[in-house]
Amino acid sequence: MKMPASPSDNRGGPKDFAISAIVSTLASLPVFLIGTLAIQIRASLHFDSGTLGVIVATYYLGAAIASLPGGRLSERVGGIRVMKLGVLLLILLLLLIDFAADSVALLLGIVAIAGLVSGMLQPALNLFLSRRITPNSQGLAFGIKQASIPLASSLGGIAVPLIALTIGWRQVFTIAAACALLSYFFIPKPRYALADSKSGVLADTKIEIPKTALITLSFALALGLVAASGLTSFLVTFAVHDHMSKATAGWIAGLGSGCTVVSRIAIGIFTDRKQGKHFITMATMLFVGALGFIFLFFGAAHDNSLLIIIGSVVALGIGWGWNGLFNYAVVKSCAEAPARATGITQVGGRLGSVVGPVVVGIIINHASFQIAWVFCGMSMLLSGIVMLIGRRLLIGYKTDPARYSAAALIASASAG
Repeated sequence: MKMPASPSDNRGGPKDFAISAIVSTLASLPVFLIGTLAIQIRASLHFDSGTLGVIVATYYLGAAIASLPGGRLSERVGGIRVMKLGVLLLILLLLLIDFAADSVALLLGIVAIAGLVSGMLQPALNLFLSRRITPNSQGLAFGIKQASIPLASSLGGIAVPLIALTIGWRQVFTIAAACALLSYFFIPKPRYALADSKSGVLADTKIEIPKTALITLSFALALGLVAASGLTSFLVTFAVHDHMSKATAGWIAGLGSGCTVVSRIAIGIFTDRKQGKHFITMATMLFVGALGFIFLFFGAAHDNSLLIIIGSVVALGIGWGWNGLFNYAVVKSCAEAPARATGITQVGGRLGSVVGPVVVGIIINHASFQIAWVFCGMSMLLSGIVMLIGRRLLIGYKTDPARYSAAALIASASAG
């Protein structure tokens, strides 16, 4: 059986908050740098928007493949060991993008491996926070950790005018690798010996989890990420297409992602102060975020920069501001196996991030940006609806897990 953590084991300080945010940022940095530096990278490697969508999707496909085994590995050997290995791999991959990615094929291969590393890291980080942070601070901890993902996008946007347009896009990846190397030395040592995994101290993989509810919530996450990843992958390209300068487009991407950072942290603070109804809060944010794509639609139709800025802030700041709360709610619902539970839900999120860039890229190439934003808005709206269904499934499982079959649970959720 798994050894229960002592109160001191759960008490995390500012260092634990910081390292989780830094590692999460590093895990997402390769794909967001590629998205925000797309204009420069495309000019260098000669590919179109559709290919960009495939490159971004390849990253998320790799992450989806690694999420489930990454969750099980983390609970078997410990989240910290997985974090250390992941950061070392990211350093190598960031350097390879700078020095070796001289073709689309090589870039695809590097990005695919980066996705596998990211999929492995996220459940490890969730386990790390659930075990080291006190319960009354975990909302903030998960908010900060998930805020680091749009922070990666924000840093990528800011890197356009500050670095990419001055010394070159490749140097951005070398600077990121240097930051990753520095952060590696701040990751704490594991509290358990690796041999403890054989005796079940680190995890009991036989613990039952509400798989039907988690798969449904995974689908909701997928739909939300279809919209968010589609927007973040093409926001800079869209702004330049709308006759903005490359520098201005980068700052808009940075602004939208910066608002997401603030939103996720604020929601985390709110969560720690007021427990309950987390999935209802997330559904509401998704409904509001869908309105942001209406602003983007009209901004694209009328070449209106103000509408584009407003739409970006609403769609990203609110419609993508709930991910920290999502992981927190899933971890709370499956406290005995948080890495495995979030490993399941992250599959949906990663697959949504595969579909988003590919479909949005195809729509842009064959129709228009306006149609792409309508598609994203519909996906975000549907995500909120499925989120509420997943909530009902989770409530039904907690009430009496032996009473409901998967089909009965879905029928019960759909009925009310």
